[in-house]
Amino acid sequence: MHVPQPLLVPLRELGASHFSIVLNMVSDRGYRVYCDYPQQWLDLYFRQMLYLCDPVFFCAPHLEDATTWTEIAAEFPTDHVVRKARDFGLDNGMTIPVDIGDDRHLVSVTLDDVETPSRSHRDALVLAARELVATLADMADPEVSRFQSRVLFLQEQGLSTAEIVRIISGVYDGAEIVLGADAACPKPTTTRQIGHA
Repeated sequence: MHVPQPLLVPLRELGASHFSIVLNMVSDRGYRVYCDYPQQWLDLYFRQMLYLCDPVFFCAPHLEDATTWTEIAAEFPTDHVVRKARDFGLDNGMTIPVDIGDDRHLVSVTLDDVETPSRSHRDALVLAARELVATLADMADPEVSRFQSRVLFLQEQGLSTAEIVRIISGVYDGAEIVLGADAACPKPTTTRQIGHA
């Protein structure tokens, strides 16, 4: 499936050359996959059913934090999937679990020439992945608008109403008015109020 290129800019600016995004990974509602890995790798991966023994995919439901592929490969040092992926330039990367509500999403990115990113680089990648997933999940779920999803995400990060307004007022017309009015931001199953700063 296709991800609009402007949504990928934050990850690209952080050095991500390729990505794979799995929305609703452990959901009984089905999942969506967005990926731009080399086509030859994807053909091999699915033709040989490598997903059945891929250590990154195997570990994903159990990850508690962003994990580099080097860290995962250390647990599976003789794994043939890791070796084959390297042949396609997919050797340095990171997998980021993103939990929103009861849903587990997964973002994997390749990082050219960066085997182990610094803590600040890792944190920036996690934040960019969370924002991207929130937007893509919203695009797939018409019950929550993009504006509402972004506001809820920023609020969950602990930002005040004033900080949220500064971040999104240039993107959304009327953001300051909506936020200042203590507007309700519904999610599919709950309603949350945005408080004043």
